[in-house]
Amino acid sequence: MAIGALFVIAAVGGCGSLEKQVLDTPYMQAGYVSASADPLPSRYRLFQEHLLLVLGITVTDLPADLNDELIGRSNPRTREIQINATLGVGEKVFALAHEAAHILEPQGLSQPESETFSHAVAVEVLDRMGLDVRYAATFHFAQYKQALHVLRSFKSEINWAATVLTGRN
Repeated sequence: MAIGALFVIAAVGGCGSLEKQVLDTPYMQAGYVSASADPLPSRYRLFQEHLLLVLGITVTDLPADLNDELIGRSNPRTREIQINATLGVGEKVFALAHEAAHILEPQGLSQPESETFSHAVAVEVLDRMGLDVRYAATFHFAQYKQALHVLRSFKSEINWAATVLTGRN
C-alpha cells in the first residue's frame, strides 16, 4: 500500500482525513499495536537481522531500570537501538521501526516533527509487513498534533525510509 496506510486509513474511522481523525483522537500512551496484530516472534528477529545486515544498526534490550520510562531509544551516531524487552512482539516491531526511523530521519526536525516522522515510518513498516496499522496510526500521532504537517511535507522521505527498512515499496 506504500504511504497508503497514512492517507487512506482515515476511511476506517469514517473521517475525511487522517489528520482530522488524529485531531479528534485523545493521546493514549499504552498499546502501540493491538494484541491481535502480534506477528510471529520470528518477525521481530528477522527485522533485527535485516537492520544489522543492511544498515549496520545493532539492536539490544533496553536496560531493565528504564523499562518503566521508555519503549525504546536510538543513537543515530553509533547506529544503536535499545528496545524495551517487556513489550509484546507486535509492539517491539513497531518500536524498532520507530527507533530505526530516527536514525534515517531528515536533519533539522523539531522533537514533535521527529516523533511524527518516526511514527509515520513505523506505521508504513507495519503496513508493508501486513500488520494492522489502524490503531497505531491514530493513537500515536495524536500526541504530536502540532506536527501533523510532517505527513504531507515529508511524504517522500517517509516512503523512502519505510522502503529502506523493509526492502519493499
